[in-house]
Amino acid sequence: MFSHIVIFWTRPDQPTAADELIAGANEYLREIPGVLHFHIGKMVPSPREVVNQTYQVGLNILFPNKQAQ
Repeated sequence: MFSHIVIFWTRPDQPTAADELIAGANEYLREIPGVLHFHIGKMVPSPREVVNQTYQVGLNILFPNKQAQ
């Protein structure tokens, strides 16, 4: 299995950008050949200083192998 992770920083002047990105991913990623599963969601705040909290959306896509990616 191959996991591809993408982090998105949305534009601060577009307050609905994260929600639109998530909706678009849910609409279009399902149809891509080779995608076994994906998860997309907004960053959840953490009290731990070591956690990067500057991004707005994270995406993880699972493929059967690197070639399918």
